[in-house]
Amino acid sequence: MIILFSIVTIFCLVYGIFVLSVIIGWKRIPKFEDNSSQQNTFISLIICCRNEEKKLPFLLQSIKNQTYKNFELIIVNDHSVDSTLQILEQFSDTFPTKIISAKLEGKKNALRQGVETSKGELIVCTDADCILHPEHLQTIANFYQKEHAQMILGGVLFSPQQTFFEKIQALEFFSLIASGAGMAGMNMPILCNGANLAFERSVWDENALEDRAASGDDQFLLFHLKKQKAKISFLKSDKSAVQTLPSPNLNSFFSQRARWTSKSKYYTDFATILVALLIFGYSLLQLFILLTIGINFQFLLVFLILTIFKFLLDFTLLAITLPFYNQKHLLIYSLPLSLCYPFYIVITAICGLFGKTKWKN
Repeated sequence: MIILFSIVTIFCLVYGIFVLSVIIGWKRIPKFEDNSSQQNTFISLIICCRNEEKKLPFLLQSIKNQTYKNFELIIVNDHSVDSTLQILEQFSDTFPTKIISAKLEGKKNALRQGVETSKGELIVCTDADCILHPEHLQTIANFYQKEHAQMILGGVLFSPQQTFFEKIQALEFFSLIASGAGMAGMNMPILCNGANLAFERSVWDENALEDRAASGDDQFLLFHLKKQKAKISFLKSDKSAVQTLPSPNLNSFFSQRARWTSKSKYYTDFATILVALLIFGYSLLQLFILLTIGINFQFLLVFLILTIFKFLLDFTLLAITLPFYNQKHLLIYSLPLSLCYPFYIVITAICGLFGKTKWKN
């Protein structure tokens, strides 16, 4: 029992340091406000898509509504078998669009091809199921001109948030965005999301992408730039955040998370590996103790200590970060999320590490 309490104490201490670091990092990042309408930076907006006929029109309309005009639009069609290509061709009749048919399959290959044909000083990436704020590109351009960051990380929010499942997803995903932002604020970036990512064309290296992983083009590029001592900054602005759709059901949710987890086998960044092991180890410890309560009822106290301690820390972090993006209403779902979190983390970790995953179909 003494050994168990020692292990629990160590995990609580390390996790507390991590969450405190994220909070400090988040507070260190100033809110970016710049109403300049300069159009000096030529941007290449690159989107890789595969079978997105239902979602693509909303993204295309939001691109058409951009206040920033000094950019080229490059869309790489990755072997779509639905009407994606026809939608793109119709859109190109009304808006200048460079449509590329991917030579090889997979998002990484599509991204490579898109960047290779780009002419912009700054590459901006998003996903085909996203919607951009009208000042999305303008805000990124202003931030780049002011901060000269070689990689810019941005916020991603889930919408709609109507059902209980959608709201739980939105909160869980936001915790990842907040953690990534906070660690970037501590000059130790560990997370980014390709749905809202920008980087200088000059620092692009196609060899930085790990082809053995089904996903992770964003993460592996981040790790590569960290090794190069590049300046990596989080853009703290509600105008730069993008909206994306939550998973429609549990099956697609677990498939997506397993795909994300699968890339961790190829991580080389020490800080990211450490945090991943901390999260997985904490969840595994919770489940182990929960299963042993029947053997020794004293383990119930240990389980409650672990669970309540983590809940209070996570709740504090979310209470501080959610209001910035007007997502405070999600706080009430913190408790149900904390109860199912250990199960989902362990299940997706096992599926991602030992199962087979791929991008789309």
